[in-house]
Amino acid sequence: MDILQHIQFAAAISSFKLLDGYGSTNYKVTLTNNETYLVKIYKAEEKKLVQEQERIINLLQPKVRIHLPRTLPIAITADAPTDVFIRVSIFTEGTGLTKEDVTDSLLAEIAGAAADMLTHLLHIESD
Repeated sequence: MDILQHIQFAAAISSFKLLDGYGSTNYKVTLTNNETYLVKIYKAEEKKLVQEQERIINLLQPKVRIHLPRTLPIAITADAPTDVFIRVSIFTEGTGLTKEDVTDSLLAEIAGAAADMLTHLLHIESD
């Protein structure tokens, strides 16, 4: 929670929940104004990789049919720890996939979305 105090949200934090994740520490943060955010905390050395992911998302978002998380321009206090990189986006409700959820139809949908993104990335890189 201490790291969350360095994020300058528009309202006070009313609740937060640590979420499962990989590669980052993730929190669902709800504010007193009922806005809900996803806060992802990375090791500082991952900053360039995360910024490249953000660049790709920004290029793809208007071109693909799936929702991609966009980083919000929320200020971080000057006294925040320097050994981490913080990324904030709007929280999207959902559940993780389980083995039982995977169907041929779902796999086809995921493959189609991945192919769509790759096609657009190849087009962008060739421009």
